[in-house]
Amino acid sequence: MSLAQPYQVLRPSGPYAALDRYRAWRPSVLAGRGGRLRMWYGGHDGSTGRVLSAEQRTQGSWARLGVSVEPGLAGASDAATIDTPSVVRTPSGYLMAYVGSDGTEPRVHLALSAEGERWVPAGPFPSPEGRAATSTPCLVDAGDDLWLYYVGPGAGGAPTVFAARSGGGTAWQDMGPVLEPAAGEPSVAEPWVVGQDDDWLMLYVSRDEEGRSTIRVATSTDGRAWDRRERPLDLGRRHHDAGRIGGPSAFGRRDGRLRIWYSAADEGDTAGGGRLWSVDVVGSLP
Repeated sequence: MSLAQPYQVLRPSGPYAALDRYRAWRPSVLAGRGGRLRMWYGGHDGSTGRVLSAEQRTQGSWARLGVSVEPGLAGASDAATIDTPSVVRTPSGYLMAYVGSDGTEPRVHLALSAEGERWVPAGPFPSPEGRAATSTPCLVDAGDDLWLYYVGPGAGGAPTVFAARSGGGTAWQDMGPVLEPAAGEPSVAEPWVVGQDDDWLMLYVSRDEEGRSTIRVATSTDGRAWDRRERPLDLGRRHHDAGRIGGPSAFGRRDGRLRIWYSAADEGDTAGGGRLWSVDVVGSLP
């Protein structure tokens, strides 16, 4: 496996650039009309987090489109800030999962749209078994079903990846924990899953006891039982001197290659900022 040279997706200037001047984070990308790519991502201006959108109108060039979802879409439960969108197409339009907070407790929320522009709240995600769904949701269109991966407290309160499955996006069946922290690994977080049938891939962030984070890979044949790959992607050391890397997502290109998206902060940045990058995978993942 090799990784192509990374590309910074949104430059820190231009129309709407002030909306993500502090952080651009974890995009969800779908193919649109005429082969154009459409992106929804978490943007933070230093005081407020929103779901922003952008479009790739020519090869390699992206244009910001502005705000897609403001805080408070669902009411008080997401009134303070929102982040980490994941969007899929459905027979009736689009479904988005995102994290919204009232200023104290983050929760996964759902929203609906006919065209991907104007969103209607569907409220906090009705987590099966009453489990807290607190961060980084990922929706997957697996053909016959929709899957939702999310992070919540697992055994002993450790952040753990859980999954739920739905036939139409309303009633959800609990699939339980699908990726728990390994020995010496305090948490797993930020899952992003692509695939269907018997070929599933998960990117996720692993944190060690010193708080260092690494993007790792797991594979599955059913979306529920996952096998960790031994080698991390280690994007920071391979390509640029990023102080911190996270927020992975992925998109399957028409030529069969996998494009990985991530957010990288500058060396020494401890405030939580970051810019969006993408890189194409050449060959199979490690």
